[in-house]
Amino acid sequence: MEGGPDAGLDDWACHLGLRGENRGMTNNNDDIARQLSGLREFISEHPDVLANDAELMSMLNVPHECGGVVSLVEHQVAVLKDDNKRLRRKLRELVDNATRNQERVQRLLDLSLDLLECSRLSDVAIKLYSALRDDFDVDVARVRLFGETNATSGGLVFVSRESQAHVLFESLLRTGEPVCGRLKSSQLQFLFGDQVSSIGSSALLPLGPAGSLGLLAIGSHDPQRFHPAQGTEFLRKLSGLVTRAVATHLYRESGHAVIAEKVDMRTTAT
Repeated sequence: MEGGPDAGLDDWACHLGLRGENRGMTNNNDDIARQLSGLREFISEHPDVLANDAELMSMLNVPHECGGVVSLVEHQVAVLKDDNKRLRRKLRELVDNATRNQERVQRLLDLSLDLLECSRLSDVAIKLYSALRDDFDVDVARVRLFGETNATSGGLVFVSRESQAHVLFESLLRTGEPVCGRLKSSQLQFLFGDQVSSIGSSALLPLGPAGSLGLLAIGSHDPQRFHPAQGTEFLRKLSGLVTRAVATHLYRESGHAVIAEKVDMRTTAT
């Protein structure tokens, strides 16, 4: 810095009001606060002051957590290392999430091919339950379809639209969106029956527009597996895929047209 070896110290001291006959530093908290504010301002305006003044650099020490002292450079290196670790950890999380999403997409595509090969509605139930258990780590899955009367066929339960059970889910079905972790005990009992006590968390997927065909309920023993804050895009894709498969076979086996939503397999998310 220009002005001799003490120029950096002089400029800094004058800026802070530390030199001169009437500028002695006091113990007053307000004075200290003003001095610290001035120090920050000076360093922001002269970021190279320490690099250009070896004496000043040698005088500056930062207290160490263990009671010793470290130089400013060592302290900055430690901070940079911590930042680097944090960024690397964040990068690993992003890569892991991307890998998991890619795996889910592949499993969903595999399920779609399996469902295309089904020749009967009962086969759809078998393939679906098997895939959810083996490929998606779902502990319990149940399909409830709305029909004219109550009936059970090929692993599927048909529920009358006039039954009290249909009323249980009326408000949820109205939105047409998957729901995670917000089911009442009466709803859980209807969906999972004698296995309800083992369900730690669950998700409910409407089949068809506003659940016009029925419901797919998936449950986990893990209380944190499904929760209201998680994304539901992947569940929407699964709902649409199952809807198409169920609607196709309902039409073939009943001879009645069934409204089903289109399935977009291009994107999925957790």
